[in-house]
Amino acid sequence: MAAVDTNVLVRRLVRDDEQQEALVAALISGVVDRGEPLAIPCSVSLELDWVLRSRYRLDREAVLLRVRSSGGAGAMRRAPSATAGRTATLGQ
Repeated sequence: MAAVDTNVLVRRLVRDDEQQEALVAALISGVVDRGEPLAIPCSVSLELDWVLRSRYRLDREAVLLRVRSSGGAGAMRRAPSATAGRTATLGQ
């Protein structure tokens, strides 16, 4: 199972660097298109929220809107077994 780090998700949600955002979009699409889950550890979700609120000065609603509009919230599900509660996945 592939996993993403906070900086990958920040690039996808903030889109402040076209080249990096394109690479991230291709990475995520490639994994999901192959039918593989893409893990987002809970610590990454928490750090993402912190970065978007502190560095980019987004409020809670703006963070949620960006996640939802990226397709992330609708495609996320809790990972099974030992990682349940600590990891979300995209795909499958």
